[in-house]
Amino acid sequence: MTEGDWRPCASPSRSRKLDGLSDWLRQRFHRHAGNADAVRQELVREKNVIVSLRTVERAVAPLWRGLIPAARAKLRFETQPGEQLQIDFGNAGWRSAAWRFKVYLFVAALGYSRRLQGGEA
Repeated sequence: MTEGDWRPCASPSRSRKLDGLSDWLRQRFHRHAGNADAVRQELVREKNVIVSLRTVERAVAPLWRGLIPAARAKLRFETQPGEQLQIDFGNAGWRSAAWRFKVYLFVAALGYSRRLQGGEA
């Protein structure tokens, strides 16, 4: 290289406080359902490693990709016949030039059969 040519700066090589803890971080990340602050608190308690919340968030960032599909998965709640009924209430309005209506509605879902029942009050 000649004088005046462009050269990239050398990055300093330094050890990081979380080096060698990737398996431990992964396990704790899943145990706490992605709560990085809970992982940071366990780092202090169990490993005596004090780092910022942002440092832990950067370390577990690649793990979020696997956590999102698990959070979207639905767990079906099974019940025996006659055990559970879920009801949702609502209302709707309608207006014409001469009339104004307000209708109150409810929908009931039977827990065992998932059969829907509706009605008007």
